[in-house]
Amino acid sequence: MRRLGTMLIAILALCASVALPVTTFAASNSLGVNPRRDYTIKPGDKVSDTLFVRNLSQTDMLDMKIDLVDFQAQNQTGAPQLLLKETQPTRWSLKPFLTIQPNIMLAAGKTADIPFTITMPKNAGPGSYYTAIRYSAQGAANGNLSLSGSSTTLMFVRVPGQANDSLQMTAFGAFTPNADDTDGVYGSFYGATAPKYLAYALKNAGNVAEQPTGSILLKDTFGKQVKLYQEANPNKNLVLIDQTRRIDFCLNAGEVSKLVNGVSSKEPVCNDFSFKPGHYTALLDLFYGSQGSTAREIKATTTFWYLPPWFVIAVVVALLIIAGVIWLLMNYIRSGRARTYRSRR
Repeated sequence: MRRLGTMLIAILALCASVALPVTTFAASNSLGVNPRRDYTIKPGDKVSDTLFVRNLSQTDMLDMKIDLVDFQAQNQTGAPQLLLKETQPTRWSLKPFLTIQPNIMLAAGKTADIPFTITMPKNAGPGSYYTAIRYSAQGAANGNLSLSGSSTTLMFVRVPGQANDSLQMTAFGAFTPNADDTDGVYGSFYGATAPKYLAYALKNAGNVAEQPTGSILLKDTFGKQVKLYQEANPNKNLVLIDQTRRIDFCLNAGEVSKLVNGVSSKEPVCNDFSFKPGHYTALLDLFYGSQGSTAREIKATTTFWYLPPWFVIAVVVALLIIAGVIWLLMNYIRSGRARTYRSRR
């Protein structure tokens, strides 16, 4: 009864006031590269491997320069930002431990395997180290500049041990992203449009790039389970060191078919969720932690109202009808008492 009373108060107030995905291949216009590599290397050990590159142009040779560039998160979406103007390595930099050739010539339509070596020093502390390998056109091969801008491979190394795992929850709630998903608005009341997303923001104050996992439980006005989501981080997003990352969770994820250059592919889409009017509670339960560390848990709870206009109008009309019936009944009782009093006199 208390929750129903709160719900009626909220309805009346509303009336009176009337809210880094991992891929397998990346390409510029003329270059295809491995977009990401992950390794676990013990202190004092090394790993030698190759990076696959392909010249997608069938006419021009590519003359490429290969640079090591540190990066950080550009915004809360996790998009990587290359630190091109920074000369000093970051505290998570892999540059001092990675060796690779500085340039390569790649004939039209050809592929190559570029060798590299990562050597971690014996005194390397546990945690995450990462940097970017940037491939940029030096120009003038056959008189053409075939590679516009640059392409990158993100390199991640985890050194096992007792690392400093530290994620802090800074926000959790129903969320409406803006057009480019770089920002958005957390909301508590929704009217004409129901929320499609829940979002949570995590600040990484440790020295490990974390990949949280967990579940989200959605409950209705009466505390009944609406849906249990077993994976609260379905895209396996990373929270980089010193980053505050927002992870958007679609309440009704789906796929649509799209035809590009005659090739059919599936693209993710966030569909509307079938909310009934009322008060909703979402409970988030996350786990994180690197190798050699105890798994840590983060719990958070948020609530929001979904009160569409038709429901508000229906409730107001119902309240007016009830008030009118009570008024008529009270008036009838008062009139009956008056008639009884006059007859006794």
